[in-house]
Amino acid sequence: MQEELGPVYDFLMRPHWKKQEIRRLEETIEELRSCLLPGAIRYDKESVQSSPGNQLEETIAKIDEMERRLKQLNEERARLIVEVNEVIDRLEDPAERSVLTFYYVNRYSPAKVASLIGYSERWMYKTKKSAILKLFSEMQCIGMI
Repeated sequence: MQEELGPVYDFLMRPHWKKQEIRRLEETIEELRSCLLPGAIRYDKESVQSSPGNQLEETIAKIDEMERRLKQLNEERARLIVEVNEVIDRLEDPAERSVLTFYYVNRYSPAKVASLIGYSERWMYKTKKSAILKLFSEMQCIGMI
């Protein structure tokens, strides 16, 4: 049964995976920016120009390209969140909708989800499983899986 539900879990995790991709890119941009700081340039060694291009200009161009990609990824993530919320909103039970939204969209821990809903973690897991099964049926009906 777990294998059958894989597409539902994958669908619900898409905003989180996009967020991880965004974080990696942000960290890379920050690392490149730190290379542009005056302290990152060493003047005590002789430098040998290995290529006709300017390393500083290349780094700035790379950062600019990455920032455009970052904007695109953030837009994609926003669309994914809307898409996931639209599917979650198809559930009739407001508690199931809340559990899935808090758990998959907001990425709260099971303990926090349970406390926000006002029930135990055990109840939260049971409700989450029930909601996933309903989403599986719903997604099959609308042809998403």
